[in-house]
Amino acid sequence: MVNKVLSILTLVVALVVLGGAYMLFEKRTLLLDRGDALAKELKATATKLDQGSGTASASELGDLDHKKFDDEKKVKGIASQVAKLSAQAQKIIDQRDALAATLSDVAAKLKIEDVDTANIQDVAQSTEEIAKVSDAIERIQARDDLLVQSLSSVADTAGVNLDVEGLKTLDSSSVNQGLKSIEKGVKKVVERNEAFTNHIGQVAQILGVDSPEVSDADYADSLSGAVDSIEEFKKDFDDAKSTLSTTKDDLETSEDEVAEAKANIESLKLKSLAQEETVAKLQNVINSTVGAIGNTEEALAQIETLSDDYYEILKLVRGRIIKINDKWGFAVVNVGSKSKVFQSVGALTTEQNAEIPEGEVMDISRVVGDSQEYVAQFKVTKVFDEYSVGNIIAKNDSFDIAVGDDVYFSNDTVESMKTDEEKLVADKKSEILKDAQQKIAEEVVEEELDVVEEADTDSLDSDLDDLDDLDDLDDL
Repeated sequence: MVNKVLSILTLVVALVVLGGAYMLFEKRTLLLDRGDALAKELKATATKLDQGSGTASASELGDLDHKKFDDEKKVKGIASQVAKLSAQAQKIIDQRDALAATLSDVAAKLKIEDVDTANIQDVAQSTEEIAKVSDAIERIQARDDLLVQSLSSVADTAGVNLDVEGLKTLDSSSVNQGLKSIEKGVKKVVERNEAFTNHIGQVAQILGVDSPEVSDADYADSLSGAVDSIEEFKKDFDDAKSTLSTTKDDLETSEDEVAEAKANIESLKLKSLAQEETVAKLQNVINSTVGAIGNTEEALAQIETLSDDYYEILKLVRGRIIKINDKWGFAVVNVGSKSKVFQSVGALTTEQNAEIPEGEVMDISRVVGDSQEYVAQFKVTKVFDEYSVGNIIAKNDSFDIAVGDDVYFSNDTVESMKTDEEKLVADKKSEILKDAQQKIAEEVVEEELDVVEEADTDSLDSDLDDLDDLDDLDDL
């Protein structure tokens, strides 16, 4: 009975063990299947991590022979292989973090706002964040293209041969060289504009019209006005030239009339050969008249007016006070008998001597703010080669001149000098002509009385008729 019970118990235990073994076998099968799946996924993951990474983690991972679980060496080898995959994954993470930090730093340097490193690292947000940076970079690139296009347009306007492709590169040397070329070209344009304005101003100053100023708000109108004034001056010049040509023609006609008068005198000489004494007397009249005319012409020739150019040159004189003697009330200026001025007409510049006249008055002024303020006057008393000395004529009791103040002849002063000289010369010429006419008249009357007394009356009447031609000599 006992044996029977034991047999039953043994059978039950065997059945239980058999059932447990079956269940363990099923578990083992499930574990092996999961191991196969894990090994497959690990292998696939290693292969994807190797793509374009320059690594060989898939080959280093091997076949992951996990079924030999009873081989301790194999089990440890699998752990070592899987650890390599983990290290590869860590490298990818480190690379991702470095790229995120670099992209964030690039965004900060390019002043791209709202770019977060953490968002770039976040797989869910990285695509949107990277697209934000990419869009901003495209807009920056478009802006740079517009800037390069504008700089290229400026370079073309300034006449600069610009390397546009060099400006688009990241080579700072090429960019700097291109910008310097543009700067140099623009500077040349500005200098050329200033030179043009200066030349127009000098021409306007020479012609006595308003000069354009670059600083004027209405510079274009000012320049146009100066050109109109110059054209008007050119028209007046052409009119004066035409008048001069007419005067020259009139002078040539007068010369023809004088030549005819001289021919008549020669004819008179031939007609009077038969009466030698009469001819001698008449010759004395002619000689006296011609001598008086010669003396008159010589006296007139010695009276020369200064040319209009001299007065125009005086208008260009610009000097400065270099020394002041307060005790004796005189000053020294840096212009004298050998002073030079420069006249520019277009591209032609000439140097002219501007001898300072003694006894004349120059104005004294200085720059106050944006204007030239009149201070006093300077009367020239002594002129030397390089400087002149003169007295100060005060504008009022509170005048205060200083070394460095400008001195110049005003247009009114120069025109007054010119008018005074012309009047003085005219008075001198009038006086000389009056004296000459009186002297000639006295000598002719004296000689004609002698002729009347000694010459044959009939013959003398004819000769005296011819003497009427001598009246033309009074006009010489």
